[in-house]
This record gives sequence, structure tokens and C-alpha cells, in this order.
Amino acid sequence: MINGVKTWCTFGARADVLMLLARTDPERAKTHRGLSLFIVDKPRFPGHAFTASQPGGGTLTGKAERTPGYRGMHSFGLALDRWFVPDAQLVGGEAGLGRGFALQMAGFAAGRLQTGGRACGLTQAALDHTCAYVAERAQFGRPIGDYGLTRFHVGRMAARLIAARAITYAAAVAMDGDERAAAPLAAMAKLFACDVAVEVTQLGQLLHGGWGYAEEYPISRCVADAQVLPIFEGVKPILALKVIGRALLTADRRL
Repeated sequence: MINGVKTWCTFGARADVLMLLARTDPERAKTHRGLSLFIVDKPRFPGHAFTASQPGGGTLTGKAERTPGYRGMHSFGLALDRWFVPDAQLVGGEAGLGRGFALQMAGFAAGRLQTGGRACGLTQAALDHTCAYVAERAQFGRPIGDYGLTRFHVGRMAARLIAARAITYAAAVAMDGDERAAAPLAAMAKLFACDVAVEVTQLGQLLHGGWGYAEEYPISRCVADAQVLPIFEGVKPILALKVIGRALLTADRRL
């Protein structure tokens, strides 16, 4: 019987199966060593809120968190009250008891890689929207894309995108070879590509002028969506400190 709250569960309503980390050892002194990982079945629901119940009286309720961006990918807060999960759905079986945190951390490298990929896609979209806008928007009798400063900024945006894409592709190739060894590189790709997405989307917004803040133009959505990228799958400072820095200083790793 699982009781408690699971936060930031992406697609929590539409999913019919969840990965859930739960405390199975009541001794709090064991901290993360008292956590286990479960596969949890649930009914699938449309919409932004739901309530599910089991024949034995267990309930699972969820509600989408309201966010300024990323509205096509809702994350839910879930509340479980005596929600029954068979012991066969403990990941790793008996050997997985108390190892949930380690098992979950092992899966983060793939999440970081795909976040880097998403950042590259968003950066490309921002660049495309900006190039289209400055080619059409005229000031003082000619398109603003004809001015040197505009071209300087667009060129820098493109260069940053290509650099982010290069490290992300390199991490993807390395992950195909050895996922565990490539984890620091995947973290670097996520760290760099997400920073680039924030920088390029905001610069694209500036080149749109006042219209960059209007929802009429897609660059405003790009800016809002980019803000979350340095946060999830490892917030930026912790990623640099605990994942990349630790990996480089505790092993013979050459870049």
C-alpha cells in the first residue's frame, strides 16, 4: 500500500504506468538508501485532473501544474492513498529493495541526453523564427536583417546552435557505445545546450522588438519554453557540481 505524494510526474494523466520512488524502510537515517523503485499501474485519463480508485479502497488523484511554458507536456502532482501495488512490481525484485535511488539515477543520463536534443530543437526554432522576422520587418526603408548588428547577432545564434548540436550528437554516439561511461558527456550536453537555448531564444526575442513579447509571434513561446530546460533532469548548478565536476575529478577522464 503506497501513501504519499509524487510531484512533477510528466504525462501523469495519460500514462497507464508510472515509475515511482517510495520509501520502504521507515528508518530515516538511511536517507536515500531506504528508497525503492516501483512500476505502478493506473487507468489512463484525458484532461488536466483525474481521480482513480481501486476495489480495495485505494485512491490516486492528480492535477496538472500550471506553468508559464511547456504547456504541451503537462506535469502532474499525484496523491496516493493506500494505492495497492503488487510486490512483483518492485524493480529489481528482492535485490532492488532499498536500491531505488541508485536505479533511478542510472536512468538520468538518457533523460539528460534527450533534454539536450530538445534544447537544440528549440534553439533551431528560435533561429528560424528570428531569421524570418528580420528578413520581413523593415525600418528606415529596408529590412532590419540588412543591418550589420542584426546579422552579427543572427550569426552568433547560429554558431551557438551548431556547437550545442555537436556536443549533443557526440554524447548520443558515446551513449550508444557505453551508457555508463558516457553519462558525464550527456550531462555536459544537457548543461551547454540548455544554456544555449535560453540565450538564443532571448536574443531572438530582442530582435523581434516589442513584438517579441506578444503571443502573436512564436518567439515568445520559445522564450517561455526555454526557461525550464536548465532546471529539469538535473538543475544547472548541481549538474556541474555533482555530476560533471565529480566525474572529472574522481577518475581519469579525458575530454
